[in-house]
Amino acid sequence: MFGGSAVPPGYHAFAAVNDTRSHGQVGDGLLSLNEVIRLHNSTLTLNQLSTAEQAQIQLIPGTDPFPYLSWARFDGSFTPVITIEQDLDIIVNTNYGLYMSSDNDKTVLDFSGANLTRGMLATTNSLQMRDFVFHGGQYGIDVVQTDIAGQIGFAINDCRFEGQTQFGVRIRSTTANGYGKGYLESCEFDGMATGMIWDAAANGRTSFFDLVNCRFVNVVNGVVTHPQDGGLGRYNLDRVQIEASMQGYELTHGGTTHDVQLRWRHVEIRAPGGATIDATAAGTTVASIQMTHVRAPGVGATALKLGDVGDDVTGIFEDSTFEGGLAVGTGGGTSPLVVQNLRCVGSQASFGTSPGQPLSVFDSRFENGVTTNSGTAAITFGDCSFAGGLLNGTATGPIVCLDSYVAFGTANSFVTETTPRPADQLGSMTVLPDDPTINSTVTLQADLPTGLFGAFLLGFTAVTPTLFPQPLHVYSQTGNTFLLPGAYRNQQQYLWPIPNSILFVGLDMIATLAVLPDPGTSALPVQIAPGKRFVVR
Repeated sequence: MFGGSAVPPGYHAFAAVNDTRSHGQVGDGLLSLNEVIRLHNSTLTLNQLSTAEQAQIQLIPGTDPFPYLSWARFDGSFTPVITIEQDLDIIVNTNYGLYMSSDNDKTVLDFSGANLTRGMLATTNSLQMRDFVFHGGQYGIDVVQTDIAGQIGFAINDCRFEGQTQFGVRIRSTTANGYGKGYLESCEFDGMATGMIWDAAANGRTSFFDLVNCRFVNVVNGVVTHPQDGGLGRYNLDRVQIEASMQGYELTHGGTTHDVQLRWRHVEIRAPGGATIDATAAGTTVASIQMTHVRAPGVGATALKLGDVGDDVTGIFEDSTFEGGLAVGTGGGTSPLVVQNLRCVGSQASFGTSPGQPLSVFDSRFENGVTTNSGTAAITFGDCSFAGGLLNGTATGPIVCLDSYVAFGTANSFVTETTPRPADQLGSMTVLPDDPTINSTVTLQADLPTGLFGAFLLGFTAVTPTLFPQPLHVYSQTGNTFLLPGAYRNQQQYLWPIPNSILFVGLDMIATLAVLPDPGTSALPVQIAPGKRFVVR
């Protein structure tokens, strides 16, 4: 098949692509990518192929002349690059779908030819791909789904998209009230206008969109999600890194009644436009945002905008760090939004709600910025610290601080303090550089006020961490988390030199700082500062 490779047994027709040209010539001695697509689409029959081409296919008995091709296999050592000569045939929907895989290294699909008008286009509800590089062209792959009920949807693993002028991946949904699904794992997007687009272009859609262990670099915009009216969307980002020159993440609505289940964990965004998560008053947004770090450089830049005052936003929002502005709005529902253990550095942090939907903030540190109540109901800040900057309530949106530190002279008359703490009592930490490499040094730096000391924990990232009740949230693997030597104060550092060995590439780590008070210091008995995930490159 690939110069002697064995064909694995299968329940559907199997084809081994061995042509380095996308189209080749029907009837020659090599089976091409486009011929496989046509076989899948039933626009090419088996008897139109040469004997050599037919030898690349394993049939289900009795399926002549149409082979019902459902698996196209590539070998990266045999066909390392496939030159796309002209636009590929559209991959159409079938009951059995199409699976494309590359073994022995990734196969590069080169769309950089000047005569091409598009990338790969698939109007199918069942397409899976593994281990490809989409190089150049207007876009990588554009998937159009109707209703995936009973089918796979679109699932892609270990693929790289590079140098597209428009986008890497787009998933569009065109049928009202249907189901859509996109699952991307261990994919990389490098150098394009927009990395990933989820466009539910019809009303009433039920959408499942997962980004798992994906990285976006050198993109203008990272991820764009745009649902229409009605229906439900579950949007899951897990171990995702986005570096964009404009917007990192955007979720906007084309209507007012779309319900959202948003789950973020280990999300790292570095972009001037930060992340925008719009919500509505008539649709409920249930958020679970954990271990998220957003940096929005630039004066007045907003790291994260979550809803507006009057929207129905509920859930948990915890253990996260924001460098830049933070704007959180709720008030359109009844279930509370609980905010806990945040670190906000610089710029403005605004929280707002309306009467009837509680909003509370606990164990959070706000440094050198302006924190305001932007809503029409009171907000309670418990065990928080406002070190520098200003704290502003309003007549209709007062602020109540319980067991918190508010720097002298920084709160206006609409702020009430109960049992205030005499000094800053919360700690933070940083990890430098953001993306360490082998043969470099990782610096874990504490940021602790006087009277606190900390111990660093370093462990392997847990896909599903065991989280004890707050404040004991540690996101590394319980059995593979190590206490580093020493106790750290103020801005002291722990240095970890990474050996110059390829064995360390891909190490997925979590650094955490456990903070305790000295005797007599007014502070929580123990706190876990929001940690930081990093991957060795």
